[in-house]
Amino acid sequence: MRKKPHTIVIGARMNHLQLGNPKTFFSVILALLLVAFPPGSTQGLLAIAAAWALTVPFSLLDYLYRLGRRLRAAILIGPLYVEAEVASFQVPGLVVFRANSERTFPRGAIVAYRTPTSEVRLASVLGDAGRDTGALTRAIDLGAAKSQQSAESGTIDVMRATNAPAALISDEQRGQAESFQKSCVGVVAPDSQIGRLLIDVTTDLELSAGRLVRARCGSKDAYYQLTNGLTKEDTLQQRNTFGFVSAHATSVGYWDDVKSSFYPIEWVPAPNAPVLAFETAQRERIDTKQVGTFPGTDFGVGFKNAHHLVTHNTAILGILGVGKSMLALELIERALKEGCKVIALDLTDQYEDELQGLFDSEHNNNVVAAITACGGKGKVSLNVEEGGARATFAQEVENQLEAFMHSDENLLILNPSAFEVWRQDSRPYNNTASMASLTSCEITQIISEAALRIAQKRGRTDKARLWLVYEEAHSLVPEWNATVGEGDRSACNGTARAILQGRKYGLGCLLITQRTASVTKTILNQCNTVFAMRSFDDTSKDFLSNYIGKDYASLLPALPERHAVFFGRASNCENPVHIALNDRAEFIAAFRE
Repeated sequence: MRKKPHTIVIGARMNHLQLGNPKTFFSVILALLLVAFPPGSTQGLLAIAAAWALTVPFSLLDYLYRLGRRLRAAILIGPLYVEAEVASFQVPGLVVFRANSERTFPRGAIVAYRTPTSEVRLASVLGDAGRDTGALTRAIDLGAAKSQQSAESGTIDVMRATNAPAALISDEQRGQAESFQKSCVGVVAPDSQIGRLLIDVTTDLELSAGRLVRARCGSKDAYYQLTNGLTKEDTLQQRNTFGFVSAHATSVGYWDDVKSSFYPIEWVPAPNAPVLAFETAQRERIDTKQVGTFPGTDFGVGFKNAHHLVTHNTAILGILGVGKSMLALELIERALKEGCKVIALDLTDQYEDELQGLFDSEHNNNVVAAITACGGKGKVSLNVEEGGARATFAQEVENQLEAFMHSDENLLILNPSAFEVWRQDSRPYNNTASMASLTSCEITQIISEAALRIAQKRGRTDKARLWLVYEEAHSLVPEWNATVGEGDRSACNGTARAILQGRKYGLGCLLITQRTASVTKTILNQCNTVFAMRSFDDTSKDFLSNYIGKDYASLLPALPERHAVFFGRASNCENPVHIALNDRAEFIAAFRE
């Protein structure tokens, strides 16, 4: 058998027809003795014959007795009758049977067996467990049979097993067996931890990464999410091997019906406890409080506090085309509903179309025109720092943002690359000087610093006040080694300082990028809420493993579109979770209603 903790192995039963059978061996020795040392009298021969008669023929009677019991059991149980022996006990909770015939117990069958102490117990079959001297079947113990003294229980010999007669099965045990047959995927394996469950898989039931499973932990159901699967092999008796799958699952928590959220698991399930796949009917309509659901269920995941999305910063990371922008648009709508104002720095010009109806296009265009008018090359100054249009542009940005904060408008969309602003780059000569155009990084710095000053004027707050959205963040706030010049490095540092100081004034950022390695880690490390979507590069996986753990980070290359690993201060789950995100069209229909 596979080696497991606390396993009691029962030796293989010897076939009565084998030459090594003790009674056969005794008969042969006795015959040889009679030939070698013939008795000297008739009385001696009669004594030897009596000794043989009291030994060997009685085994025939014993065999006939057992045969009668088997026939009786077969009549009681019917055509499904299978007989096996108890091969081992895997303490606690598992029993392994060995059937020497071609017929074995099918998955889900309820088996009755008698222990060495003569107690009749029941077990629900999980499935095959390999072969040694016979077909091995593993089963979960269901407890003592309903009756220990009935005619049905009397047909079962010690360390033998048969299909359980109906009279021995209680309603509760039948319900347990049916539940195991329908949804049991395996049992809790050795080396499981509080936060990580290892499962010996007995049947796949169409398992996949992200699937929820549950195991009994004390008096409550503890939920886990599958994150990986490994094929393994163990050696059985007589050098036979048994291949199986070991699944890894990460803890999600105990479900709280009142709060509709999970809270942390504080202990581990018992060894060999059954692990059940969990699924529910798919939700018919989006719950607007949820950002997504666990795959295959209607268990939703939402926000503990939507204000934390803003004040503690949020990042959406993933490759092109997996749904980052659709998620960002949803989060923006949620922030607007919470009364937070949003300034979206969008290089893609996508937001203006997708968020139609949530802002005044004419007002937005007037703000853009006023800021653009203060750009250009500006003036030449003897003081290089005062030359160009940068100072005038920065002042107008602050004026417009201040007016935006006082207005009834809640959403402002700006494209940093659309503004043409120049700064003086050299000392003047004959009233002329060289000029350098501000990059998107430098304009992002101007807007971010203006937003911070405006938020500071309004004092400290724990509520979300103003959210800066950095779409294509790798172009707006790049990492130092991804910048094109010293000006961009300085600008990214300035933007980072504004974000670092903004939390206590209700200012935060939403960072969206497809290139995690190219975004400044000064800001990214301040994002306490993360949506990690499909990613392939090692830099992204290594960085995210610090947030979501190695198990979830290893899932990122295989995440389906519109799926994400969600973790952070804003989540109503204490641990990272793999979720299927809301469909954009369904969200709009439900949320805007």
